[in-house]
Amino acid sequence: MPGPTSRRTATVKTLPDDVIRTVTNRSQGYYSVVTKFYSDSETNTTQDLAPNTWTQLNVSELVSNLNDFSPTESKNIPDGSVYGDGNGIYDSTNDRFSLAGLEDGSHCIVRVLLRCDPEEDESQLDIRLRFQTNPATVAGGLTEFSIETIMLSMTQGADRWYADEDLISFFVSDSLSGTNWDNSGSFVVEGRSTVACTVEMLGLTLMMDK
Repeated sequence: MPGPTSRRTATVKTLPDDVIRTVTNRSQGYYSVVTKFYSDSETNTTQDLAPNTWTQLNVSELVSNLNDFSPTESKNIPDGSVYGDGNGIYDSTNDRFSLAGLEDGSHCIVRVLLRCDPEEDESQLDIRLRFQTNPATVAGGLTEFSIETIMLSMTQGADRWYADEDLISFFVSDSLSGTNWDNSGSFVVEGRSTVACTVEMLGLTLMMDK
């Protein structure tokens, strides 16, 4: 008969909740902009787009609904010499996001929620993130670049609203990283339609993972 076998029990140590929260807050977060579309008392901005022309999309934000849950190094950064209006990494005056506080290799997702009313049937709306690079990269000759996607295929008639949301992901490289508005890259959202149309931004969120 074999003798009894001994079992070793492993002790698993868990980190305190406050340490976990601190680590999470330093590495992950988001900044969400809610527009006046969701207000009972304020009117949201609509915008007319000319055909086949990239145009920056206006975000008529509810200042009371700028939800800044950015990672620690990105939260409450001071205003820069050109951009920044007291709202951290989001400049509500210029509808621009800074990538300040993010490191090389950080992963971001931008959620764009909008609706579009085209003047003609069988049309398409594209959106893009147009990035302005950081000063070090500008000095090397690259000032901007963009990532674009098809947002809406509008094939059910003209003079009616089409609504959708899209997610655009990207990685932060050394051409965008930095610590503040003045030494970091930034981006705006632009739209281009194949026909004349009216666009209304409903929401905009930047999700960050360092």
